[in-house]
Amino acid sequence: MTDEASLTHPLRGWEALARSFDTTIFQTDDLEKFESWLRTGEGDPLLHGSVRVRVQAENFRPGQDKGYHDNDAGNNGGLKMRPGEDVDIEDADGNVRVGWCWGSAC
Repeated sequence: MTDEASLTHPLRGWEALARSFDTTIFQTDDLEKFESWLRTGEGDPLLHGSVRVRVQAENFRPGQDKGYHDNDAGNNGGLKMRPGEDVDIEDADGNVRVGWCWGSAC
């Protein structure tokens, strides 16, 4: 449920969080678009062929309880970026993230 997904289709992002999980706290890199969505309920689709650039924290510090905390063994996210570490890393609509989403919320 990335900012990018929220902008192109709010039901895949911010709106899904608000409806499905009664979320009251959001973290976003695009405050202006988020505030616009709160006011209007509308996303801001990217023009066809446009590119949105985002810098992520893929190079997080290695080691359990140093750069991340993971409650289970293995990489449930499936993206093989940190071999030998039991950290979940996944690709969510082009957003590489530390974490793993499952079920209907994904």
